[in-house]
Amino acid sequence: MESDLAKTYRQESYWLDSIPESLEPLPGLDGDIRCDVVIVGAGFGGLWTAYHLKRAVPDVDIVMLEAETAGYGASGRNGGALGGIYDGFEQWVADPATRDAAVAVKKDMIQTVYRIGEICEAEGIDCHYAREGNYMVATTKKEEAVVQGMVKGFGALGFGPPDYELLDAKETARHVAIDGVRSCVYSPHFAAIHPARLARGLAQAVRRKGVRLFERTKVRATAPGSVTTDGGSVRAQTVVLAAEAYIQSIRGFKRLLAPIHGQMVATAPLGNELFEKTGITPPSRPYFSVLSPLPLYGQPTADGRIVLGAGDAYYFGSRLKKGAEFKSQFVHGRLLDSFPKLGDVPITHRWGGAMGFSRHRAPTVFLNAQKTLAWIGGFSGSGLAPSFLMGATLADLIADRKSERTSYPWVRDGFPRHWEPEPLRWIGVTAVSRWKHLQDYFNR
Repeated sequence: MESDLAKTYRQESYWLDSIPESLEPLPGLDGDIRCDVVIVGAGFGGLWTAYHLKRAVPDVDIVMLEAETAGYGASGRNGGALGGIYDGFEQWVADPATRDAAVAVKKDMIQTVYRIGEICEAEGIDCHYAREGNYMVATTKKEEAVVQGMVKGFGALGFGPPDYELLDAKETARHVAIDGVRSCVYSPHFAAIHPARLARGLAQAVRRKGVRLFERTKVRATAPGSVTTDGGSVRAQTVVLAAEAYIQSIRGFKRLLAPIHGQMVATAPLGNELFEKTGITPPSRPYFSVLSPLPLYGQPTADGRIVLGAGDAYYFGSRLKKGAEFKSQFVHGRLLDSFPKLGDVPITHRWGGAMGFSRHRAPTVFLNAQKTLAWIGGFSGSGLAPSFLMGATLADLIADRKSERTSYPWVRDGFPRHWEPEPLRWIGVTAVSRWKHLQDYFNR
């Protein structure tokens, strides 16, 4: 029998609810300890950093501190899109000084999709990995122009077919029959996964390698070389901050990232007859998205559901909402717009989660000169593949290993610029969000 706390965790998302093993948290920190590296946050950023660092330096003593349980945050609530995409690409390509590096990151990111699949197989992580590509669908003339521009732009950078190719409405509908489809960009470098299974599996993998993970341990303050929690303190040579949107709960980091909430729904299992109405033929599990001003994204799950997500809500004071608080009517409406024949299908799960957006809309890896304080984050909702590569980058920096990754544009010499104080932060972020909603409304 699970405790009430573990049952509460299951209410946070369909992904967490469908984890087969118990969600009982591990014991929290009780007393003062020492280690080589302490990582704050057991999401993808922290877990991949620990994984890569243990592979590079097997005898390094790593402690991980998690306020709730591994995969509780965005890592256990997202759309499960493992693809060769990352925030920051467009701005880095636009700058001649970083264009070549941006292309190198893109190539590395594409390979990451395959590497994660290999690691999951090697580590025995069953995250329902299905590498069947992504269909980025256009349903209006404006979206079709965007799709055509994407294919042309990627081709100019060396990512022509088969990396990215344009499919017409008929060919797209053979794989995913979104209502009103006009065309799409198809990329084979994409996998649909169960993100919470990956996060929980990674937590088990790093523990097998000797990482000490303390859950239900809230970090209150940090300093170079030390962390203070409710249960004790940790002294370490290096402190890694990997709490993403939850970093705001630590003293001094309230405005480092803006927590933007996405919303998601999961249908009841459809069965083959209903799946035929979506154009998806089980057991095929392609990822799909609609390139509207408020992008829609989703996948068919291994147990026969459709999971769909969208939205970009910000709450005054950077307030974090819990998954069970979300009603997700907007996303349900978009589900019915995309697949109107699913109108009678029950919605079994509604949830949301906070993504960490940096002020410059690009992810960051940072390690100070003394190697006492590090940071990884700012994934802006596209963190599944980037967290792997950025974790490897940070591991290289900590281990004093030069690599191509350590020269990527996301390696910076300090923390990202902080967001403006309230109410300026709320006014700015909300204005952009409402403008997107208006564009989306008139685009339909």
